[in-house]
Amino acid sequence: MKITYKFYQRTDSDNTKSYPIYLQITLNRKTTKRAIGYSCKESDWKSEIGMAKYNHAINTKINSLTQNITDLQYKIEKDGANYTLAEVADIVFGVVSLTVTICDFFKSYKESALEVKRISKDTAKHYDTCRAALEEFIFNKYGPKDINIKKIDYAFIEEFDRFLHKKGIGLNTINGNYHKKLKTVFLYAEKQELITSNPYTKFKMKFTPTHRDFLTIEELEKLKSLNLENHSFEKVRDIFLFSCFTGLRFSDALDLSMDQIRSNENTSFIYREQIKTGESINIPLVPETMQIIEKYFDNENRVVKNKVLPHISNQNFNLYLKSIAGLVGLNKKLTHHVARHTFATFLLNKSVSLEVVSSLLGHTNIRTTQVYAKMQNNTVEEQVLKAFANNPKLTK
Repeated sequence: MKITYKFYQRTDSDNTKSYPIYLQITLNRKTTKRAIGYSCKESDWKSEIGMAKYNHAINTKINSLTQNITDLQYKIEKDGANYTLAEVADIVFGVVSLTVTICDFFKSYKESALEVKRISKDTAKHYDTCRAALEEFIFNKYGPKDINIKKIDYAFIEEFDRFLHKKGIGLNTINGNYHKKLKTVFLYAEKQELITSNPYTKFKMKFTPTHRDFLTIEELEKLKSLNLENHSFEKVRDIFLFSCFTGLRFSDALDLSMDQIRSNENTSFIYREQIKTGESINIPLVPETMQIIEKYFDNENRVVKNKVLPHISNQNFNLYLKSIAGLVGLNKKLTHHVARHTFATFLLNKSVSLEVVSSLLGHTNIRTTQVYAKMQNNTVEEQVLKAFANNPKLTK
């Protein structure tokens, strides 16, 4: 894909007039002509080299347009990008920026959001995963790994959706980790006035209900009282229990610093700034969590990095947790997420408001928290009996 060009004047027989200067661009045997916005007399124009004789402003404009063509040609050869003649002309004249391609813009948005702490490091990884899939899709469909952001429409989003489904990715993951991230990027592009309409405006994301395991009080007690001779298992059990009583995500729990453990006249608590909301929250520490904190006072991760909990990889954590579940006799698939679910379910079943639980979990939308609002059978029974007991006339 080779761009050829020339600068020229359109003149007639009158040598006293100033004539406009044009840039002619040829691509794939098709040609377009655009005025560069400057004029000069025919006698002041060097047609053999396409430059003005003594006009610095004209020659500066010509050099700028020539450089734009050179940069675009380099990008075409480097990335295998494919443009129409009209797009080439728009880029050369600055109507469309050469740098505003969807994957590049996606990456810059993620880096900016991470820098100002609008998203967490874990969320940033989801953005990277989405961008990698987007690059793969664009490469399979168009050839290059990136395209102009203005070329993306509703049909593109639908095809990307089918591409993700064909890869065997689950519906909720597609919508939560791919479409949701890409939609956010387009909303930002819309605010930046890089696009005039959002391709996600008519695209509807549907989620299927998911079952979220949690531990009952009895199961939690079994786990607490389990005698573990394996030190690694014991460490994993303690980290899991810590999150059962605090609701922290795995990365947040391991990143927790002793500087964030504070006290007032009533209790000790974890002081945290929520990355997603920007608000601070205090998570009260119950005796079980204080015991775990004190237990690891001489752990290397505490001594060297001042971290509350010992370090372990997420992969090993969930692997060991699976073995621990077998030792306890739990017929549930234990992952760290179960600890967070246990925290939320326990509080909701103790009549802690949905708003408070949502705040403790760091949710930006209370609807996210509502998935936990499923009462345990014994709680439902207790509350129904209590309700009727307080209205004796109904039971006569």
